[in-house]
Parts: sequence; structure tokens; C-alpha cells
Amino acid sequence: MHGRLARHDAAEVIVTTALTEPVASLWISRDAQRAIRFAAEGGVSARNPDAEAHRRVATVTDAATGCSVAVVTGADLQAHTAYLPVDGPVSVTPAMLHKLRRRPAAADLLMLLKHALGVSEQITLALEP
Repeated sequence: MHGRLARHDAAEVIVTTALTEPVASLWISRDAQRAIRFAAEGGVSARNPDAEAHRRVATVTDAATGCSVAVVTGADLQAHTAYLPVDGPVSVTPAMLHKLRRRPAAADLLMLLKHALGVSEQITLALEP
């Protein structure tokens, strides 16, 4: 039976597949890291709706693919409402990143958006509480 399942090119197929898959890393803000650790120590979820709003985490997703690109907290979102609307999808472009570079208070947000944009010319992000 083993011979029927084996493929002579298995290693090549695995390597080719691994190298052609897009590398999708998840950016987690410092506040979200602390919130996740705090929640874990208490034995609860960091998404717990009963948690303090500033410690509750939310996921930022690529609206086109549905892939998660970042995890942030309510505090992160509140700090950046002046720069970024959080009530709907947000279109991120290199021009938007250029404007944010002039605002030192948006350093964490800029890092998240640069990570999400990658080498693309535009990406639309959505928030999943």
C-alpha cells in the first residue's frame, strides 16, 4: 500500500509549493501583545466583549483576500482615529503613508500600514472586532 501513495517528485512538489505561496506575516501592535498576555494570564480571551475596550483586540484584514494583516487594541484604534477612520474599509496607498510620516504620533499606525501595503500600490483594509 505504501508504494501506491508515494510520489517520486514529492520533495520537489513540496519545495515548489512552499516557495510560491505568498508570505503572509501578521503584525501585532505592542499594545495588542500586552493585552493578549494580560488576558492569557487571566484565563480569558483578548477578544472578550466584557474586557475593557482599550484592552480588547481586533483584527485588521485585507478586504480583498480576507487575510489577517494585523492585530490591534481598542487603545490603538482610539489613538489613530484622527488619522484613520475605523468605521469602514480604508484604502491604503503610498501617498497616504507619505502623509502619515509627517505625524510622529502615528508611528505605530504607519508601521502597520507599511506592513500591510507591502509592495502593492493599494490595499483596502477592514476591521474585524
